[in-house]
Amino acid sequence: MKKKRILFILPSALHIRNFLTSGFVDRFVTKAEILLMIPERYEPELSNRIRKNARVDYIDHYQGSKFRKNALTFFRLASMISRKNMNSTYRHKIRELLVLSKNIHRLKNTLKALVLILASSFLDLEKWIRKMESYFPLQEKAVQLLDRFKPDLVFSSTVIHETLDIEIIKAARQKGIRTMMFVASWDNLTTKGLFLHKPDNLLVWGEEDKRSAIREHGFREDQIEITGTPHFDMYFDKRLIEKRKKFLKKRGIPASKKVIMFAGTTFSKFAEEPLIVQKLAQYYLDKNPDVLFWYRPHPRAIKQFNINDLKKYSNVYIDEKILEKIEMNEQDFFTDKSNLLHYPNMINACIGVISVLSTMAVEFALFKKPSLMINFGLDRRGHVIPGKNTRLSDREHLKSVLSWKGVLLLNDFDSLTSAIDKMLKGEFKKYEKDLQKSASTIAYNTDSKAQDRIMKAILRA
Repeated sequence: MKKKRILFILPSALHIRNFLTSGFVDRFVTKAEILLMIPERYEPELSNRIRKNARVDYIDHYQGSKFRKNALTFFRLASMISRKNMNSTYRHKIRELLVLSKNIHRLKNTLKALVLILASSFLDLEKWIRKMESYFPLQEKAVQLLDRFKPDLVFSSTVIHETLDIEIIKAARQKGIRTMMFVASWDNLTTKGLFLHKPDNLLVWGEEDKRSAIREHGFREDQIEITGTPHFDMYFDKRLIEKRKKFLKKRGIPASKKVIMFAGTTFSKFAEEPLIVQKLAQYYLDKNPDVLFWYRPHPRAIKQFNINDLKKYSNVYIDEKILEKIEMNEQDFFTDKSNLLHYPNMINACIGVISVLSTMAVEFALFKKPSLMINFGLDRRGHVIPGKNTRLSDREHLKSVLSWKGVLLLNDFDSLTSAIDKMLKGEFKKYEKDLQKSASTIAYNTDSKAQDRIMKAILRA
């Protein structure tokens, strides 16, 4: 039987992590004839098996012109404004855009948003976007690529608004080649606007994504398949999880410590984050010396991160993988296996997580562990500003998470420390099964079979 020919696109670090680092591509290359499209900078990460069994090309060579990329960015903004009445996330994003700033780039975005809001009162912006997009011709390089390889299917991992794969997807759609996309993260369907070129089939993390795909993007139920995400499969492979004592000992942390993770977000969303870590550290230094905060700044926020501010706190451990990123002056998602394996071992070592807009809330719930969600900010003197910068209840994708037993939304510092004390006493243990069951509606992964489901879906298409 002739093998299916699949053009397989991984546009950025996030997708490289999900599909390449997780081992999916290594397993998949013998199942089909594959042309793997990746950013050229990740070529060294290809295994010998992939080099032997797959063709490789670089997605960088298929970018549009600067004008084209600017147009796509403008279309994305128009789409979000068009969707302002669809869910609360878009309304929140628009409010953020309308805050005046001295920064020229932000001011330009504010002016664009104002023009589009005015236009939306008499124009269907998404219908207009698609009309404008139809005037852009197919990219010749993308057409030639498809003519050379003649794929049966074009598959792309996507966060919807990315532009690197757009020319190939557009050409494939117009040439009648079947397309399939995998939604790269659990919040993409409610936060990133429209699919400019909607695929024939969509693979999603869980039931929550499926509902969003139908409600907000008009997919039919028979076009969607729930698979889970490939990189979470290893989280449930017991062979890969170290004993907690051994994992902590390697880092000089006594097993008797009650370790709580603080999962960071991007500073554009929560610039006061290091202040809250310091405030927590100072509070618990005297109150409970057995508590240790494992701080993991977001990989895309480390250029704004000043390590010296936290060096004086003996009860703060800064995640060593982030320190490696700082030393290498890199700011992006991790794409090597040792880093990916670090996550489940880190979660296993902690009793719970404090987070602001972090996927770690879902990951901890999959491990049956609680999350405390910060819904306040701090001023420069450390005084609490309720709701500042966060407004978690305004994020559509967080509504279900905030309803879970074992996840608390905290509106001030006293409420946060009170919840931490409950965590330390083990009062959330009664929610362990509920947490994992709830998290499985977002990430269908607890059986460790997501990669198998994705593989079958691709080969069946």
